[in-house]
Amino acid sequence: MNVLHGVWSASGELCGWAEDPALAATAPRRRGRLPRKPPAQPHPFASPSDRLREIAMVVVATPLVEALVDKAETGELVLLLPSLASGPLVSPELVHAAEALAERGVDAGRHT
Repeated sequence: MNVLHGVWSASGELCGWAEDPALAATAPRRRGRLPRKPPAQPHPFASPSDRLREIAMVVVATPLVEALVDKAETGELVLLLPSLASGPLVSPELVHAAEALAERGVDAGRHT
């Protein structure tokens, strides 16, 4: 299971991303002292753009969505996300899904 997110950018573009339980559950550790204003880092469990396209087509397979996905461009957007010093928090939906799958004996990393 993947969790889809979307937000409108300041320039009015719809930006989307997905979290994948098969990817690292925590951000890689940073070495040394944290800078006063740390630079933006890639989201540690964000799906690659090609996987996001696949997910969007499965979730909302309509001609309109197909046209939007065909026009979509890969890019970056800097966001402030709920985080700890170790990195962004996993979406609650992803945590609950992984727990539910684990209760049934299914590895969340293999069930995407």
